[in-house]
Amino acid sequence: MNLVMKKMIFCLCLCLSFNLLAAPSDNDGWGADSEHESYKLAVAAIDQQSYSEAIGHLDQLAKEEPKNADAYNLLGFSHRKMKNFETAERFYKKALAINPKHKGALEYLGELYVETKRIDQARAQLSKLDDACWFGCEEYDLLKSKIEAAESAK
Repeated sequence: MNLVMKKMIFCLCLCLSFNLLAAPSDNDGWGADSEHESYKLAVAAIDQQSYSEAIGHLDQLAKEEPKNADAYNLLGFSHRKMKNFETAERFYKKALAINPKHKGALEYLGELYVETKRIDQARAQLSKLDDACWFGCEEYDLLKSKIEAAESAK
């Protein structure tokens, strides 16, 4: 390899390394490394399907940390499970306004669209997930399977 080629490869590696280090956190709610007590209590309540209780904890967390995309994602999730679709959609969109590549919010908003029979919008979420998941991810696979199941049920 000549010197120019080596320099180009070095620069490419350096740029890729910088992008990985500088990328914003992509916590998606479940399993996020939040030490906040309200977050832990909310996840425990969701695990028990106590969505009203989870909403109380998440409301508190959102007041204390208004830029916490995970809190808004789980607020959307809890409201969606309670069939409060308009409220859930608002919270998912708030999470995505904070972090447009939030995989959990992208997936769950897509699931909401499937549940409310808006398959074209669900597919748009799937496309956004495809962009957010460079080498594939569980969120993409789950949403894709829900879209396919909804389409085959028609």
